[in-house]
Amino acid sequence: MVFCTFLLKPFAEHTIFDALAIHLGVKYIFALTNSSNCDVIGEIPLISAHLNDMSQKWINKLYKAALDAHTYFVIKLIEEITKRETRLIQTLIKIAHQFEFEQLVYLAKPRISND
Repeated sequence: MVFCTFLLKPFAEHTIFDALAIHLGVKYIFALTNSSNCDVIGEIPLISAHLNDMSQKWINKLYKAALDAHTYFVIKLIEEITKRETRLIQTLIKIAHQFEFEQLVYLAKPRISND
């Protein structure tokens, strides 16, 4: 007997694990992590002002890439941010990897131009 589960993007990790558990009959043991052991410096609450140093062209590209939910292009744009903005870069990359493109759209939307 063959079973199928269809997962639609964007999907959360737990969705994949749940589907695997159903079809493979596995059980997962999740470990709690101590936030001090994480390699992330710390997230910052994002506002449009965090993108003030970026060009209008860059903002428009980020907005378009986020609307298209295109992780590769979003990451490439994030790589253009000056390296001294470590916390901003890490937060944006985490958002992109978690497919939370709506957050990027709302971040860029107030600063986009229709040029």
